[in-house]
Amino acid sequence: MDIKEYDSIQFVGRQAELDTIDAKVRKIQSSEKPLAPFVPLSPFVIVEGSPGIGKTWFLSELEHRYNYTGEETIEGKPTFSVMIDLEQYSDSLRGAVTPLLRDIADQINAQIGSDYKVEFGSRDQMAQGLCDWIIGLQEQYTPVIIFDNGDEVQHKTFAFLEQHILSPLVQTDKIVFVLENHGYHRLTDFQVRRRVDEIQLGALNPEESSEQFNRLGFHNKKWADYFHQTTGGHPLANRQIFDTLSREGLLDEGGETFFDELYNIVLEKIDSALSVVVNEELLKDIDPKIRPLCEAASTLRRFSPDKLQYFSQQRELGILREQRGDAYFQDRIGDMLRAGLVDWDVDSKFYAMDPAARAIIGEALLRTNSERYQELHRAAVELYDEEIQRHGSGIPRFVPERAYHRACQLTANPGLGGRLEHRLISGSGEDTLLPEFNASLIGLSSRSDAKQILTELYDKLKEDRELERTVTAPVYQIMLNYVQKKIN
Repeated sequence: MDIKEYDSIQFVGRQAELDTIDAKVRKIQSSEKPLAPFVPLSPFVIVEGSPGIGKTWFLSELEHRYNYTGEETIEGKPTFSVMIDLEQYSDSLRGAVTPLLRDIADQINAQIGSDYKVEFGSRDQMAQGLCDWIIGLQEQYTPVIIFDNGDEVQHKTFAFLEQHILSPLVQTDKIVFVLENHGYHRLTDFQVRRRVDEIQLGALNPEESSEQFNRLGFHNKKWADYFHQTTGGHPLANRQIFDTLSREGLLDEGGETFFDELYNIVLEKIDSALSVVVNEELLKDIDPKIRPLCEAASTLRRFSPDKLQYFSQQRELGILREQRGDAYFQDRIGDMLRAGLVDWDVDSKFYAMDPAARAIIGEALLRTNSERYQELHRAAVELYDEEIQRHGSGIPRFVPERAYHRACQLTANPGLGGRLEHRLISGSGEDTLLPEFNASLIGLSSRSDAKQILTELYDKLKEDRELERTVTAPVYQIMLNYVQKKIN
């Protein structure tokens, strides 16, 4: 991205992540040494997140912040920044390396006014010359070199880049590398891996979402809050909604004032915007034939291959036309991993779809096919009913999931005001959800370890903010009180 094309004024949020990078830059600027040779400064940062969550936006902000301006800094050596889109170098090793090395040199030359040229020679010689030059610049500058689309470059090209550029430079502990990638499993050099920190970009919070719309020029706070509830704070979805409504003339002068009168039209355009985000961004790297399987994965909050297999092969759901073996589901989870949709949850020892991606896919399905949405969650309720019956000791894991899916099943269509009418506070929802929640614990009465299981359940419920939002805060509190009473 040309730094002149980037508008930093529209950037919002990510303060903690920016501070993480800035702390590393400042340590290098001040020539602060590692605590010991075996405790490096971790100057290599991998930025991860689901498609559309704003990784390139974040990297562009870093490029802008550390761009060399020629001004003195109180921190120490001034920075210069380089941003390389590795997708442009997705050709074979032979065709990619020379243009890649020259791109790095040209961007540095443009900022600091130097005239270094990558001399023609063997790939190793060209890379060595570039590294020697950058190492020499470290006496005067703090380089920040950024790579976008780290998954798009071929394996051999990435391996060359790691061996001949990343490894020798990062070991100086006088440079900051930032790489957008779905994980650092491609890094093989120990000296690189030991210097890695990870940043996981998530959704924007309500204030940040509102500020994003505000900086885009939309100042209707009520509707901005509703948009946040709809997108879950997904930056690209926010932008897509803004662009869609703007193209339709709904953001013209006076349009915001009359949004309430245009309610149905606005909702229709929001549905369209979400569909674009799901199909053209989140699922763009997924074979259309297996996209229904992504719907299944987005329904479950966490899953193992066998759990996804059992869930998706329920005949009435129509997800798969034929029975598939274990290897098929392992491969499909691999597809979702490579697309940045799914991660391995170390704490739960299960796979989980990225929360922001799961929220957008679920919201889009709810709006366009609420019957299908409810049917998927009904099947999930039955899945966890079986788990509760078979594994009483697993109640702390299964009961919150059962309650979440039952609440989703009871969810009605979205309504104005940034909320979903869950029918849990009034009407049949509360009468259905709470008695079923209580009934799921009846089997504990005969167990000697009932108190231990209930205590663990209470602790898990207390930490489950998504469940609280889904069942609504009053119902959530009733659940907590009920479990606590049974403990006592």
